Amino acid sequence: MAAHQDADRERGSEERAGHGGMPPARRVREAAALRYDPGQEAPQVVAAGRGRVADRIVETAAEAGVPIRREPGLAAALVALGAGAIIPPALYEAVAEVLLWVARQDAERARRWLG
Repeated sequence: MAAHQDADRERGSEERAGHGGMPPARRVREAAALRYDPGQEAPQVVAAGRGRVADRIVETAAEAGVPIRREPGLAAALVALGAGAIIPPALYEAVAEVLLWVARQDAERARRWLG
């Protein structure tokens, strides 16, 4: 899952497209990617960055078909934690909401694929 903040806050809160061809004014400012395995104590930040690093995180997620959701506050908090960090209890609720959204996106994609 990738959470990000971008320069265009007027658009909707979710998307699946990458930013490869966007003008610089609309490129991502902060982004982070999470991984959660049920055996872990909490989700982990696997990538986080600003500027071009953020752009690359979002592009990589889009290319891989990973759901992307705009969550500016959460993206900023995850970037502040940095790659490799385990999510602290203060962010559990926000991260859980995003992971639930990802699960719903995956279920919808599976329904469409199965027909």
